[in-house]
Amino acid sequence: GDMSITRDLASGSTSTPVLLVTQDNTGDDQPALKIKQDAAAYGLLIDQDGNSPAIYIDTEANSQHGIHMATPAMTSGTCLNISSANSLVDGRVAYFHSDSSSTTARNLVAIVNDNVLATGATGLAIQQDSTGKSIDLDISNAATTAFTSQGIYMDYDKSGVVATGVTGTLYGYDLDIDDSATNH
Repeated sequence: GDMSITRDLASGSTSTPVLLVTQDNTGDDQPALKIKQDAAAYGLLIDQDGNSPAIYIDTEANSQHGIHMATPAMTSGTCLNISSANSLVDGRVAYFHSDSSSTTARNLVAIVNDNVLATGATGLAIQQDSTGKSIDLDISNAATTAFTSQGIYMDYDKSGVVATGVTGTLYGYDLDIDDSATNH
């Protein structure tokens, strides 16, 4: 490459990184590090061989995203792809955790298809090729005061007017079970 930085230090108590980029002025609104890649190759490759996170983000942002991908131009690829996690034994592909005591209404995970013309888009698809659970809801309600709780809630609003002569089929819940095997 054009530039190479190497450190071969066996000490486990190294207190500084190999490369440190610091931007200490809070008035500066420019990135501390920018990578521009015009070739059909990775913009950033991390070869993490040690038993520690390959990317660790300590963000103090309180109203902005910790990770943001702005308007990807992707048309047939996958914006976020975690593939071939085939070494898993008791680990997981993704984990989202919140222990916030805030009573503010919010969604911990939101999937939004915001275009009414995207009629072929599925909000969430799960393919389970094993006999394990596809969805496992474990709700532990320990409320000791008045409450309203819903295990599964569906709010389906239809407001469009179907043209004369056009048939509209509407299902609030549609369950299709096929068992084509011979059972004994």
